[in-house]
Amino acid sequence: MIRRDSIRRIRAIAVIAVMFVFASMQGNAQLTITIDSLDASNFPSIAAKISVLDQGFPFAGLEVTDFTVFENGVVQAPITGSCIDSVEQFQSSIMLVLDRSSSMSSGGAWNQLKTAAKTFVDNIGPNESIAVISFSTRGFLGSPDIEIEQDWSKDKNEIKNSIDAMGNPTGRTPLWLAASRGISELISRTDRRIMILMTDGKDNESDPVEYIDVEQAAVANDVTVYTIGLGDQLDITELETLAVATGGDFFQTTNPAQLEQLYLEISRKLTPTGVCELQYESLIDCLNGETVTVEIEVRVGGRTARASATFDLPYDTTTFSYVDVAMNRDFVIESGEQITVPIELTRITDNRPATSFEWEMTYNKLIMRIVEVLPSELTEGYQTDFQETSNGARITLTGTEAVVDSGILAYVTFETTPLNVSEKSEIGISPPDVATSCTFASAENGLITVSGLCERALHPTTEERLETKILPNTPNPFNPRTAIHYSIRVTSHVLLTVYSAAGEKIATLFDAELPRGQYTSYFDGAGLPSGNYFVHLVTDDGTDVRQIVLSK
Repeated sequence: MIRRDSIRRIRAIAVIAVMFVFASMQGNAQLTITIDSLDASNFPSIAAKISVLDQGFPFAGLEVTDFTVFENGVVQAPITGSCIDSVEQFQSSIMLVLDRSSSMSSGGAWNQLKTAAKTFVDNIGPNESIAVISFSTRGFLGSPDIEIEQDWSKDKNEIKNSIDAMGNPTGRTPLWLAASRGISELISRTDRRIMILMTDGKDNESDPVEYIDVEQAAVANDVTVYTIGLGDQLDITELETLAVATGGDFFQTTNPAQLEQLYLEISRKLTPTGVCELQYESLIDCLNGETVTVEIEVRVGGRTARASATFDLPYDTTTFSYVDVAMNRDFVIESGEQITVPIELTRITDNRPATSFEWEMTYNKLIMRIVEVLPSELTEGYQTDFQETSNGARITLTGTEAVVDSGILAYVTFETTPLNVSEKSEIGISPPDVATSCTFASAENGLITVSGLCERALHPTTEERLETKILPNTPNPFNPRTAIHYSIRVTSHVLLTVYSAAGEKIATLFDAELPRGQYTSYFDGAGLPSGNYFVHLVTDDGTDVRQIVLSK
């Protein structure tokens, strides 16, 4: 492992590579996974790019089946995609540019460099093309000597033999002239262009080529440059800047024996093992704009590692579900008697049908109590239950067949206390809890008037005057909601509807049996144009029609 105080390394551009630097520098022996990108732009299709490192180096031999994806803790399946396990998928032309100046003869540096270059060749992919350039001058005061030691080849033995055959170090350091020559040789290559530039000193023989010429040429021709500096007589700023500008790395060491490790690390970086692209279809069907946490776990050789990332869901109200309940009318009951009140399911969307409903009902427990809750035709076969609370009762309906249509949800029977004077009780209804996610519930309260015994004695003719008819609505004109009051002379099946002036049925307000009494239903004209509308009351005892006016 490379000592931390003897090697300096700078990574350019990719954040994940920075993490890789720290892992390799610190000798992290753990399996690690990083989510490089998470793309939800084509939701519900999700794409993730990930990297897996083992002891700080890319992990080879990965398959899609080694991964598990979780969304908000829920396993997602199936997962598709692929893992890159060979440079065959990313063929490169790699130019090795080696410093052959006289200073490389010190401390065995030249032989160490040859060994390092051959180690690089051994560890690079089988389909990479490699060329080798060495640079010095012809004697200390002679002209630059830029030698092509090996032309482009995939034959590893041929390349290593050419490296062994290079002449001994001599002369000065035409660094930028050699780098310029390397880029010129790469320009004609059609695959990925890589140059690994090694030197142990500053440029001192490249006129008229300067550093900036090399940087501009590398950037213009898509050449990624890795720079290696040996010793402390370097122009570190230029070597670092060249690597950063082209997307490569800069390495520095003071120990020639560590050159082999540096070249080995570069070979591993150029071999894209441990890189996978995964795709899956999200199971989330509620697009409410919330943030989703994605965790990806890799499990190989009995070891596991996990990483997480997030994305925001789109916002689309058409994916929401709605459940609305209401009494939908007011009731009058004689004290000491029972009344059965229908609880109506005024709206339910069928994208997430519910099989259970639970809501609170609040009322004046001094004048009434619930004695029975029964399912309706809509919830036939459902189990019903009610539990008294401090200010009312909690009602539960549970079944197996999902409810997908609106209508009467349940019948709640109240028993009233004998009273001398009439009293009213608002019937509060809480939005129902339903066993489905992404469901928005609402409820409308009702009113029950309990008629006192004394008042009935003082006004005995009130009951006698009760007729089957529609009473004046309040308010009228209205915008957009009005209360439709009506009375029923005898127990009867009641159908209360609203029609437009053109004779088109707009709404059914009530369709069930009612006992003798006075009632109130509500009509909401939101979304309708101003104008005259007609309320129709049809019972077994007779019919009635009344005009109402919507004024916006």
